[in-house]
Amino acid sequence: MKRNFYEILNLDEKLIPYFLRTDQVGDIENGPEYRNQKIRELYETQSKKIKEHYQAEFEKLKNEKETSISMGMKKLVIKSKYTPKKVKEANERAIEEEQQKFRKRAMQIKQKYQLKIAELDAAYECVKTEELRQKYNKSIDNPQEEKLYIEYMREIIGNIKQEIKEKQNKERYSKAEKYNPELIKTINKGKNQGKKLVARESSKDPVIISLDDERKIKIKCTGTIHFANLLGCQSYVNEYQIERVVDNQPKVDTVYTMLDLPKLGFNKNTGKPSNLQYYNCVTNKLLSEEAIEGSKYNGGYIGLVEKNENGYDITIDKKLSEEEEENLTAVMILNAREEKRKNISRQRKGEDR
Repeated sequence: MKRNFYEILNLDEKLIPYFLRTDQVGDIENGPEYRNQKIRELYETQSKKIKEHYQAEFEKLKNEKETSISMGMKKLVIKSKYTPKKVKEANERAIEEEQQKFRKRAMQIKQKYQLKIAELDAAYECVKTEELRQKYNKSIDNPQEEKLYIEYMREIIGNIKQEIKEKQNKERYSKAEKYNPELIKTINKGKNQGKKLVARESSKDPVIISLDDERKIKIKCTGTIHFANLLGCQSYVNEYQIERVVDNQPKVDTVYTMLDLPKLGFNKNTGKPSNLQYYNCVTNKLLSEEAIEGSKYNGGYIGLVEKNENGYDITIDKKLSEEEEENLTAVMILNAREEKRKNISRQRKGEDR
């Protein structure tokens, strides 16, 4: 192993041979109980150090963010060509950009220290008792046994990485807290009185767009979600079926967004996308595996593609506009309605048996 468990626990080099002994002979003072206690103390000390280092690095990052925002605002104020309104808007954009940078870097720092803790926890679990140490010590010179310990470490750290990835995905893409039924108009008469004015219309002849992506993405517009907001203004968001191949396995998911399909087409003369920037944003950002998985927290709502000074970008990992909060809410209302219908159907089938 590159680092044995005693080294991970930061055991003094002079003591390592003593802890590596494969016999259980030892006086009462320096026997198994002493070794148990020493390992526990090392574990607690190392755990505390890792947490302190994490906190210090996190605080440093926070201070850098605040300084960057403050300096950016001062520069905007002294620009005479900016009206107070433009200064305010520019400040809001700058603050949001800094917040995004901060969140991304904070996730990276947290992941780094969580992996250190995972490694430390795994090491401690393997040598915390004399019985475990005896087994581990014998494995150090046994390639077959050592392989099992390495696999054990990889499994633990792999599980931690997966948990971190899922949590980061949720933090980045979940906008479920923006679900607000009050944004959607309520039907006040007829058989649907009291229900929200949201309806799905299926596409009669859906067009399928194939993207030149390693995942062999196919986009099919399968329907449209029509709704009216609180003021009665009618709006809609489209439903798309996304087929692709991931790790040689076919995957299909339904997402809700608005795509400009002609921009995803290819130029017949060049064989390249008609709008390369838009095409890349949809392929690599909007329909990335991360974003598709993240959309599931929102009932499938995956946000929009918006044009900015740098080309195109997605909206779901930023602050949602009021329009998007309405889109999100309409989609989630429809999803809840469909889930309720399925539950009733399952109950009826159960009663018929």
